[in-house]
Amino acid sequence: MKHKTLALGIVLLFIVSSINSLGMKIQNNDKIQDDLMEVMIPIPEPLDGPMNSSWPMFKHDARHTGRSTVDTSHNLGGESWKYEVKGGTHSSASIDKNGTIYFTEYGEIFNGLLTALYPNGTLKWSFHIGDWSDSSPAIAEDGTIYVTTQHDDKLIAVNPDGTEKWVFPLEGFSCEPTIEKDGTIYVGTQIGELYAIFPNGTMKWKYETGNGLIVRSPAIGNDGIVYITSCDSNLYALYPNGTLKWTFESPGMFYSSPVVGDDGTIYIAPLNEFLFAVNPDGIEKWRASARGGCHRSPSLGPDGTIYLAGTAVFLNAFNPDGSRKWAIEFTSGDNGEVIYSRPSVGADGTIYIGCEERLFAINPDGTEKWTTKLTTDIQPYDGCSVHSSPTIAEDGTIYIGTWFRREGQGFTSWGYLHAIGSEDQKKVRITKPESGYVYVNNKKRIRTFLGSTIVFGDLNITFEPTFEEEIKRITFILKFYDPLLPYRQRFEIPKIIECGIDVEPPYFFNVDIPDSEFIFHFYMMQVIVEYHGGSTTSDKMNIFFIRRPTSLETPVTPSINWKFDYGRPIVTSPTLSDGRIFFGNCDNMLFCIDANTGNELWHYITDAGVETTPAVVNGTVYFGSNDHNMYCINASTGGLIWSYTTGYWIQSSPAVCNGRVYFGSDDNNVYCLNADNGSLIWMFPTGDDVSVSPIVDNGYLYVGSKDHSFYCLNADSGNLVWRYLTDHRIRYITPVIHGDKVIFSSEDRFVYCLNKYDGEQIWSFETGFLPSSPTVYDDKVFFSALSYFGEIDNKLYCLDVDTCRMLWSYKLVSDWHTLSSDPPVVENGRIYGCYADDYTYCNSVDNGELLWRFEAESFVRHTPIIVNDIVYVTSWDGHVYSLTEPPDI
Repeated sequence: MKHKTLALGIVLLFIVSSINSLGMKIQNNDKIQDDLMEVMIPIPEPLDGPMNSSWPMFKHDARHTGRSTVDTSHNLGGESWKYEVKGGTHSSASIDKNGTIYFTEYGEIFNGLLTALYPNGTLKWSFHIGDWSDSSPAIAEDGTIYVTTQHDDKLIAVNPDGTEKWVFPLEGFSCEPTIEKDGTIYVGTQIGELYAIFPNGTMKWKYETGNGLIVRSPAIGNDGIVYITSCDSNLYALYPNGTLKWTFESPGMFYSSPVVGDDGTIYIAPLNEFLFAVNPDGIEKWRASARGGCHRSPSLGPDGTIYLAGTAVFLNAFNPDGSRKWAIEFTSGDNGEVIYSRPSVGADGTIYIGCEERLFAINPDGTEKWTTKLTTDIQPYDGCSVHSSPTIAEDGTIYIGTWFRREGQGFTSWGYLHAIGSEDQKKVRITKPESGYVYVNNKKRIRTFLGSTIVFGDLNITFEPTFEEEIKRITFILKFYDPLLPYRQRFEIPKIIECGIDVEPPYFFNVDIPDSEFIFHFYMMQVIVEYHGGSTTSDKMNIFFIRRPTSLETPVTPSINWKFDYGRPIVTSPTLSDGRIFFGNCDNMLFCIDANTGNELWHYITDAGVETTPAVVNGTVYFGSNDHNMYCINASTGGLIWSYTTGYWIQSSPAVCNGRVYFGSDDNNVYCLNADNGSLIWMFPTGDDVSVSPIVDNGYLYVGSKDHSFYCLNADSGNLVWRYLTDHRIRYITPVIHGDKVIFSSEDRFVYCLNKYDGEQIWSFETGFLPSSPTVYDDKVFFSALSYFGEIDNKLYCLDVDTCRMLWSYKLVSDWHTLSSDPPVVENGRIYGCYADDYTYCNSVDNGELLWRFEAESFVRHTPIIVNDIVYVTSWDGHVYSLTEPPDI
């Protein structure tokens, strides 16, 4: 029957070709071509196609879903074994139905190998491919292994016993091969050619893109359509006979493969910030902004969720409609700056991805399940990268390759293929300090802006090893790398615990940093645990130790009327209305307390943290939550009136004006809702997250975005009036209007003053680092210059609003450097501010003189409220304070 169908298809193709050769026109040629393909190329049984194994090729299958049919929920992240690879490997492994593991390794001096391992990690055979390769092998149903090489440009077919079957010469570097159901092998090259090759090693056809390199493997839909991406910025769809069906032009080049969804949607990630979904007819379905940018191909979850790793250590999850589900940022090893690996997904929904020296397992809700250090037995080394993508075996074991760089000069490297199975392993984890936080006097305070770990004063380093009963000795290494010193003056401080009967957990070392003339010191620390019969090491952690600056003078302090004690960080400024104070916290709640007594009146629970300052209008509270919702609550009872769901976190405090609620969302949009019922009036898209709190003035809305832009919109329609571009992100700030001016700050270190009607710049003022939101009072602009490691400013500024002339500045000298974005507030000739140290400041508007200072138990960073000489302050120590100002100041 198949032979008859094929013969009929050949006759029909001959007829259509003859008609075209006579110059006759055929209407709807694409439809006819589609119909002919259905007749000509029936889908055969998988006789010569990819092997029916747990992971037969790059990204699991010909559609490149990266999705396994194996439940991996029992995998606990322990390393079962590792196989040393000379030269390292960038290859992702493939597995045949017997459990044999195939991958390529660089070998010595570009003498590449195709290596086959038994499931226990022992060598089965190695085949010299004559050159290096980072290609993932593809395994056919008959056991043939296909692999490509770089430099000598060829596709090699290898028998299951490790002998050569045939070689097909290619032109240009080639990507991973893909095997179609009928056994055709598709390979793209970096001179822009796609080859279709029969299983016997002869060419079936070749398609030339003409302009762009084909860097990554083609994907094949269930209907046999071949999809390739090119550096000419195009996605190509080809019929199985090699003719073009359509092209889709993207705004960036491609260094990633396309992925075909269950419904035929094609997902592509060009080199820009957007993930694209393209319909099978070549029409764009949607695009979604990806945190961290795009570089590698996405993968699909069992429920259709699309997972995309951003280059800048983000893992994004998108719903099938393009809305963002979640995005997480993580680091590993020394820097965690780039993700080369592509996510792989188990049948239980667990996502696996490599970054630097670690394999991460992420739950479907975006929380971390576990992480495993990919270790080496060779020391020293200068870093590790994971270009390999995780491969999932039939028993749930994860295979992933590493590439370690030799410390010092020269191109010397090695690596491993790691098997991460269900068995636990001997390992040690540093528990304090936690990476990415600031510590002051041995207490964790705040997450750092750029992911560094910063310590002020002394610190107890604590850590947790496994298999404690087998520990022989623990060594703590602190390497001093002050960048202002030459290499020969850098030194190492070892501290040792000899474990015996008298030494029990918890294990810790106290770090005392010696005095020096430098304001900061850079250290690398690591813990080495020696067991009876082996050893293990913790991750390396880089820490900036900063000397304690000169303490503040001791001015008068206000008295405490009362304090509300919640016990967990309060992360919003308070709002006062009708004798009630409203504020949010990180424990998913909005609180309402009595302003006179501090007693709780009610609280409302959301599904995530509340980081927006609530707006209270006409007895109604409006606030956003990280559960993606904007809420409207009855101010008296705490009862829900309505909620509106956006595509991601809401960290933009709402502005309520003329019966409308305006706010931004991290789904990149600005929203306008009906204040009475929460219905959408309009939505304006920007190019990135909108965490700025908008301001409405005279029918116009002003708001900034992380896309570096400051927008003026028509408040009624949402139409763009003008846009002003800065050199960096605009986020977590509130602009201010003064006369015909709108004033705001950007992370490019500038405070900007624009004409509010046309967006023309009036002036700009450069600070030492991040400026806070501004405040205007009596024709003066007030803001703080926010400091960070290595960027010393720590000033409260006062500028003339018309000329930008600095009138005065006050040096904020505290226990550590400030980092806050909330504006100060001015009342009765005094300026009040909280600058993310432990203090609330009151300064004179006239000259900046410090009038009083109040010290909380932890840092305060949000704008206080001042009513009738009573000051209300929220703090990360879990308190709301009611303060009475000192008399006679």
